[in-house]
Amino acid sequence: MRLSLALLLAATPLTAQVQAFADSASAARQAGQWETLGRLAVRGTDAAKTQEDRCLFFLDGVLAATRLWQFASAPGRLKAFDDQCGSSALAAHEAATLADIRRELELPPMPLGPVDWTAVDQFWMMVDTLSRGIDPSRAQWRALMSTPGYRIAMISHSEIQRQIDIAFRPARRAERDSILRHASGDSTTISHLLDVAAARVELVRFRAGLEPVMPDTIAVAIKNASRLLPAGAADHAVPPLVTITFFASDGYSQQPGIVLDLYHVRESGLTNFLSHEFHHSLSSRLDRVGPVSGAYARLYQPLRALRNEGIADMIDKPHPLTGAAGMQWYVTGYNTAYAATPAKLRVLDSLLVAAAADSTVANAAADKARALLPYNSHPNGAYMARTILETFGADSLIAGVYSPFHFLRTFSAAESRRGDPAPFSPAAVALLDAMERRYVK
Repeated sequence: MRLSLALLLAATPLTAQVQAFADSASAARQAGQWETLGRLAVRGTDAAKTQEDRCLFFLDGVLAATRLWQFASAPGRLKAFDDQCGSSALAAHEAATLADIRRELELPPMPLGPVDWTAVDQFWMMVDTLSRGIDPSRAQWRALMSTPGYRIAMISHSEIQRQIDIAFRPARRAERDSILRHASGDSTTISHLLDVAAARVELVRFRAGLEPVMPDTIAVAIKNASRLLPAGAADHAVPPLVTITFFASDGYSQQPGIVLDLYHVRESGLTNFLSHEFHHSLSSRLDRVGPVSGAYARLYQPLRALRNEGIADMIDKPHPLTGAAGMQWYVTGYNTAYAATPAKLRVLDSLLVAAAADSTVANAAADKARALLPYNSHPNGAYMARTILETFGADSLIAGVYSPFHFLRTFSAAESRRGDPAPFSPAAVALLDAMERRYVK
């Protein structure tokens, strides 16, 4: 694939460490070990000292993502490579490889809806193939990972192809068992996939009962979502594509559509779950926050999540939260985090104050904020949204749809009305005001 690569590298001498990564990456590439190549690309990029070195490992990362069918991230990586390295000697040398990557990343447009089940069908075919010890062809993997459901699922679960392979390939059983012995993102997903396979008969029956009622359920879900949207926002709205698949005890809305895990839907119920996701989809069209960039861009994300999940949780999550037996781990964690919201907001305030004083720590503050607010801010945002709803009513909560900064300001006013301490100090408020002036259109 990379003929005369040694000559190209010789023209740009590498440090010993970078050369070692380059040699290992070359071996992984030749062996088709794409997971290994992806890891080496990250380490090599971190170690690179020159732009030429970075381009070398940048392309390795693009190639690995493409070969692992990471359709959610690989196109963006390819564009970044083109922007930063498109005129390099490496790009000219690797023209054939880049052409192959572009062909593999060509996908048909997403269907218009209303519901796509192809990921479920392809998932069962892949489970059967892997479980029999058969090595799936590239065409079989592509058929699975290019389904609308997995194209959306990979936006948040980029490693799902690897996790499916580990879960069901007999040759990786020892690796799977080792992963399952320790709590991690891999163990959570792989355990979920194994539960899915064990419940196959019930899930097939559940799907058969679900398909005929989906149109009516979608209509009810849109009506539910509209209760916490501005008047007329859902009128004549074309529902987003709903895709069904297996990837996690989760579901979410993204620009291409909504993805729901069928096993999770069976545990949690469809109508409320879909109502929550439709609220995200419909409200995103009303958000007045423009492109977010600069020092505080990452810090904005957990603040946005408080608003997004908080308002949507008022549609489907009572307090205290209850749930099916299989979801008690989430119910307990949600209720515990919900009760801790005042204390968590005091910590969030300290992070905002630190970032206001020194913008260079804003990214670190953002990471701490995400860790502070579990479950993507659902329980803490719900505490804030319910406080607004109970203090001022639905109209004041709905106004937050237009801006998370308005949501935060209204929550502060609700706390004041209730005689509770202000959640944000003057320095934090000053930073939020500055972010609002920059980001809100």
